[in-house]
Amino acid sequence: MPFAFKTANDNGVSLLNCLDARLNIALLPLILINILIMTPNQSAHAVLTVLICITLMALSRIRLGWMIKKLLIFYPMVLLFTIPLLLKAANWEIMFQICNINDLLSFLASIQEFLIVQVKYILSLILLFSFTAGVDSKNIMKALQFFKTADWILAILQYINQLIRILGMEFERIQVAYQSRAVNPGLLLKIKTMSGLTYVLTIRIIERSERIFLAMLSRGFKGKFYLSGNLNWKLIDTCILFLIILFTLWPFITGGFHR
Repeated sequence: MPFAFKTANDNGVSLLNCLDARLNIALLPLILINILIMTPNQSAHAVLTVLICITLMALSRIRLGWMIKKLLIFYPMVLLFTIPLLLKAANWEIMFQICNINDLLSFLASIQEFLIVQVKYILSLILLFSFTAGVDSKNIMKALQFFKTADWILAILQYINQLIRILGMEFERIQVAYQSRAVNPGLLLKIKTMSGLTYVLTIRIIERSERIFLAMLSRGFKGKFYLSGNLNWKLIDTCILFLIILFTLWPFITGGFHR
């Protein structure tokens, strides 16, 4: 199905989901920091960061074809916003009037910076897709509740999660109906369909949640909702967290950012 949303159980048991959800919450920002601080001066750190992202994709059991298709959908939007950075960074007069080796090196350096930014964006997308497809949202919500996250934040996150999943399934049904009738809707019609579905499903989820909550209040419920999910911190979680923290501090310890 072209518009199916992957979950942690779609391709069997994800090894990434077997880790404690609290560790997954810590891994996402830590690895993202490593992606952002990648520099050509720390080539070993950059290579290991790429290997970590590839390993996470393998642990989440995401098919390579599915990942490439998602990158082809989202990366052009990122590229569109980063092209002005290249236009601003590179002196295009030098491109046509390279007078000496210093001008050439300056132009190549600006191109190198642009390419590094593109690599960072691609790795960030791979990291995001690996976690969203390989980690069960219930465990993440349970971990956030363990960290004393405000109830209204959890409610918003749960609502967004349910809305995206229901919206994906509804849009998938519409797409299959169009294909069965050999109809190829245009981009404008798809956008109108998505906006209409978003509005209808938003009202439906809010009304259903309100009915359920009022029904529980009428039966004397005055407590707190506790989310389902498994939290089981193991020794391997401690080792992974220690290694990732050490890996994040490695460029600062070795002084790789000093030019």
